[in-house]
Amino acid sequence: MSQNPYANRYPLESPEGFYGRDRLLELLIHRLFRAKPAHSQQVVGLARMGKTSLLNVIACLNQPDYYESFAKKFDLEREFLKRVLFVKVNFGGLSKGEPSLFWNMMYERLIETEAHVPGMGLGSRGLANEHVTFEFFSRKLFSMLQNFMVIFLFDAFDRVIREGHRDISHNLRFLLEESKGRIVYITATSRTLYEYYRERADAQDVAPLFSYFDTEPFYLGSLEASESQGVRDFITDPAARCGITFTKEDQDFAIYQGGRHPDLTRIVCKRLFENYQYSEGRRGEYKTLYRQLVDECEPLYQRTRGELSPSQLPVLVRLADGMRLTEAQQRIQDTLVKLGMVLEEEGGGYRVFSPLFEEFLAREKLEASSELVPAHQIESEDEAVASGLTVWEDQRAVKVGDKLVVLSPNEWRLFTYLWKHANRVCTRNELIQALSSEDADFTAAALDITISRLRQKIEYEPEKPRIIVTVRGRGYRFEGGEVMIISGEEHH
Repeated sequence: MSQNPYANRYPLESPEGFYGRDRLLELLIHRLFRAKPAHSQQVVGLARMGKTSLLNVIACLNQPDYYESFAKKFDLEREFLKRVLFVKVNFGGLSKGEPSLFWNMMYERLIETEAHVPGMGLGSRGLANEHVTFEFFSRKLFSMLQNFMVIFLFDAFDRVIREGHRDISHNLRFLLEESKGRIVYITATSRTLYEYYRERADAQDVAPLFSYFDTEPFYLGSLEASESQGVRDFITDPAARCGITFTKEDQDFAIYQGGRHPDLTRIVCKRLFENYQYSEGRRGEYKTLYRQLVDECEPLYQRTRGELSPSQLPVLVRLADGMRLTEAQQRIQDTLVKLGMVLEEEGGGYRVFSPLFEEFLAREKLEASSELVPAHQIESEDEAVASGLTVWEDQRAVKVGDKLVVLSPNEWRLFTYLWKHANRVCTRNELIQALSSEDADFTAAALDITISRLRQKIEYEPEKPRIIVTVRGRGYRFEGGEVMIISGEEHH
């Protein structure tokens, strides 16, 4: 039995196998090399859309083996590429602390990358001291920029925002204003960094920095359908290298069920490939494969669902139930299309990108659709107004004012614990203990993330009183006012 080439879930490390992104990669490289003055560039995408793979591919421009192919494909000078240093920094493991932790990571990756790039000729100058300041880092960078262009690739940069490293943005602005650095960063949500900052009462003055320097973000949505090395190559090439040829019907099945979503399409192809390992008489029909896919795709759905904003999810639920996309606000329409959650059909209509996801959305409808506000009334997060809370315990649903949201399991456990202990301070240790289970301990970092996501769902305007109040040095206090609890029977 051949090893299944679609079983690998990890981000790609090289351009091999990076299909269906030629047009996006060309636009991104154009902005990096030709835009003046230098600016930051955000790449936005939901779960498993290939954000890290994209940065890994760009970072391969440091390797001479790829100079020729990149230079030819994107009309770049080979000699020019030799003078460019791509520094990829992954902030996924960044924890709270002094901003020096950020500059430590930046400096270490700068030195490591420089030392491993053939022909750079600078050599390693030693790793950073225990605490690296911005001044130390910028001196090192400026000395390099006399002879080289340095482009930073930031993975999981939203981690920097969540952990509250506010002054980092001011220093990055200095680098950009001086044309001393070009920055590409990606976030694991559908929102821009400007929106992140605007929601924080302690950092709203920083938000315009990103509004000023960021051009329109690149949305990493569906795989390109008609370009060379598009979605069909993504589907067929790995199987062909193993001596298996997918039929036209197989390809159409993968395109339709996967919806040109990279990871979902990969999961579909994985099942198709497994099917070919059996004798012809034992192979399952497409409807059998579909039922298997529903179970396998649920973790991806839950992860994607958690990254959609409280305004986007109800629109998808209604769209799966036959609503016209035009009934939703234009802003929500545009974002869902750019994120690849909605695809255009022949005849000009729109549909949820995959029937597999529609099945999960149908379950959402059964739980909460009778209380969802009409799509045209769904407001963006910064426009809604909270006025009291109504809770459906069986559905893990909370209605604040005119807005209804379904909480994730962790958000629901945190929310119920806080409102059941309303008007008293719940310490961080108390909350961590309450959210831990016999199978897994809840971490302090997980608490911070859950608090942040819960606030995003049930709180709207920064100038409005908070529902979950931070008591400095002690913990959190629920001040949501009156809570109306509706049982499952009353709900139905």
